[in-house]
Amino acid sequence: MRLLTVPLFALLAACTQAQELDQITEKGELRVALRHLPPAMRGDFTGPAGFQYAIARRFAYHLGVELKPIVTPDIEEMRLVLENGEGHLGAFAIPITRLRSEQLHFSRPFHRAEPKLVYRLGDPRPQSLDDLQGPLTVAYGEGHAEQLDDLQPAHPRLQWIIDHQASSSQLLKRVADGELAYTMAYSHEVEIAQRIHPELRVAFSVGEARDFAWALPADADDALIFALQEFFDELESSGELQTLLEQHFGHFRDFDFVEMREFQRRIDSRLPTYLPLFQAASGDDIDWRLLAAISYQESHWDPRARSPTGVRGLMMLTHDTARQLGVDDRLDPEQSIAGGADYLRWVKGKIPERVTEPDRTWLALATYNIGFGHLEDARILTQRRGGNPDLWVDVRRNLPLLARQEYYSNLRHGYARGGEAVTYVENIRTYFDLLSRRLQMEAVAARRGLIAVPTLTPLAF
Repeated sequence: MRLLTVPLFALLAACTQAQELDQITEKGELRVALRHLPPAMRGDFTGPAGFQYAIARRFAYHLGVELKPIVTPDIEEMRLVLENGEGHLGAFAIPITRLRSEQLHFSRPFHRAEPKLVYRLGDPRPQSLDDLQGPLTVAYGEGHAEQLDDLQPAHPRLQWIIDHQASSSQLLKRVADGELAYTMAYSHEVEIAQRIHPELRVAFSVGEARDFAWALPADADDALIFALQEFFDELESSGELQTLLEQHFGHFRDFDFVEMREFQRRIDSRLPTYLPLFQAASGDDIDWRLLAAISYQESHWDPRARSPTGVRGLMMLTHDTARQLGVDDRLDPEQSIAGGADYLRWVKGKIPERVTEPDRTWLALATYNIGFGHLEDARILTQRRGGNPDLWVDVRRNLPLLARQEYYSNLRHGYARGGEAVTYVENIRTYFDLLSRRLQMEAVAARRGLIAVPTLTPLAF
């Protein structure tokens, strides 16, 4: 296994064998293979996004060149892109396996995860590989078959099927739908999939945890290898890597089977009715999926929802807010959604212009919930405590302190339930992500002929 641990001779070689890195610098572009599936790359109201994309963009900036993404559907396609010279590196979270190590050169690992055996809720839970009552299907190229090969001597009756076409996420869906008995997936993949398919359950870990890394061509020059190593060292030592992890994954809450199952059901039963209204109200400046996520957090897409405090409708507008926005009937879905979109535009306009996306949107959502004055108090408190008041990840840590007297007594607007605002924003982020993933999975399935028509037509996707 060849990792980015660069010995002295490689550092010396980097001074004289910088042909590929020189070409990247001279041409001014870094060609990076990215998967057009979450969490690697996602199109949303901030443009292309996602954890791997964010790191790739920073590496390009580190080199002083422009990022040129190459969309690839899976690891095998990414390998071919690197092999034929079309791409310089693959910004996938790739499990480092014996097979892949013979084909690719891996960066320093930045993640580690355990492979899990997954089954469907309601089926008997196997306690070991000897208890499997049906076929075990695994995705090609994920390293699961290699681990099963290693384990088979201790489990001589173990058999498995390698699916060369389906991804791990597609196999997980098939288990959730009852089409497959078992599959294997890494722990982070299962955690995400359970929010889309709450029926999935983990039986046990299979074998040892694996490291995940980026990939370069097998013949990548040492100068590019060293530059990537240096970049990851700086990213980690500066704390930016941890900040990116929190920005992209910190909003996922503890798994709640009932809540996630109900959300998926209401995507099918309620959202199609209001989808055209969300799309119409979003215009060119708001992602309709974000409006839909806000509405679900507010009312669970119930147009007659009402709270004890008197807010009503799909977007749960107060009487004063509705009057300010020209909404005559808060129970009318079209008026409510249009009013909610206009209110979001208004609160977003109050955020300082220097704040960039996506933090601008997350701070606006907190304002939507707690009010601009209390958000400003939280941002002031964040700055006092050494954080960045323009980053949601920093403001999020300080919002709950607005409920503690030793903090709110020294702020202009006083006591506020800031912890509730954090939950509000993070819930919306979760619903937005889950809705985005659902749309992407349906779009991929439709292209491959696995479903005739997607449940939701992603017009703005």
